[in-house]
Amino acid sequence: MIRVLFFIWFLTLSTNVLSNNALEEVRAKFPNFGSETEVDTYLQLLANDSSDLATVYKGALYLFKSKFSNLPTTKYKHFKKGKKLIDQACENSDLLEIRVIRLIFQYQLPKFLGYYDHRESDFEYFVKHFHTADLAKIRKEKWIQMLLQLETLEVPKRLILKQLI
Repeated sequence: MIRVLFFIWFLTLSTNVLSNNALEEVRAKFPNFGSETEVDTYLQLLANDSSDLATVYKGALYLFKSKFSNLPTTKYKHFKKGKKLIDQACENSDLLEIRVIRLIFQYQLPKFLGYYDHRESDFEYFVKHFHTADLAKIRKEKWIQMLLQLETLEVPKRLILKQLI
């Protein structure tokens, strides 16, 4: 009986470690996904992780999946699923990383998709919580650089971001 319990405990621990490693790998790779196959691989690795951070990255992966799809109906299906997951993560969590991912997509996606309602509130949240967020300095700098690379980001917001560094 003890062996069975130990085996179950070990499997649970192994699954958590694998999902944490997968999440860290996706976080490090974001936003540089090169193919739909790569996106599908990461979605499978994150499938059993229900944390808000994993949920936002799953949503991001679906948005990337829509980029690689050829059929407009498939693109839109993946977009809707990704948007739903990202918004769900934002509703459930106050993590800065979750908000900045939504902010990036709201600036990058075409306006006709209508996914830009939270631009202002997410930007304000990012600026307000940037210094107090429990993230490594290098990750914070990565987010600033990603935001500054957005072509549609307004000049006053660029100046505010540069002051955060």
